[in-house]
Amino acid sequence: MSQKKILLEQFKASIDNHWFVSLSHALNDLSAEQASWKDNQEVHSIWEITNHLIYYNQRYLQRFKGTPLENGVDGNDATFEGGTESWTNTVKRMDSIMNEWRQSIETCEEEKLASRVSENSEDTWEMTLANLVIHHAYHTGQVVHILKTQGRWNSERGVH
Repeated sequence: MSQKKILLEQFKASIDNHWFVSLSHALNDLSAEQASWKDNQEVHSIWEITNHLIYYNQRYLQRFKGTPLENGVDGNDATFEGGTESWTNTVKRMDSIMNEWRQSIETCEEEKLASRVSENSEDTWEMTLANLVIHHAYHTGQVVHILKTQGRWNSERGVH
C-alpha cells in the first residue's frame, strides 16, 4: 500500500465515523449553547476546540495547495477564539475544510507528500498529515469527553 493510500485511509478514519467516532458525528445536532458550555474556565468549550481545529487545518490546507497565508494569530491560545460566525456555520466550515483536505490528498501526486512543507522546515507533508490526523483525533476525544460530562452523549453513537 502506498504512503498516499495509508495517509488517505488514516485521514478518512479521522473524519468519517469509522472504528472511532468522527468529529462531525460528535458535533451532529449540537446547539450553540451546548457547544459553548464549559464546566470551568480552565478548559475549552466544544466551539473553541472546533475553532482551533479550523484554524490549523485551514492554514495547512492553504499551504498544501500553495495558497498565500494570511497573518497568523499571536500564540496557540488565540486559535481557540471564535469570530462572529454562528455555530451552524462553524460546523459547516469545519466539514468543508476536512472534505477539501480529503479531495486534496486524493488528487495529489505521491511526490507532493514526500516534499517539505516549507523551505524553513525539514517536515514533509507525509509527517505533517500524520500529525494532523493525530491532532484531529485527540480533539475529537476531548469533544466526546465534554459531551459525556454534560450528560449529552448517547453511547449508541459509538463510544461507551
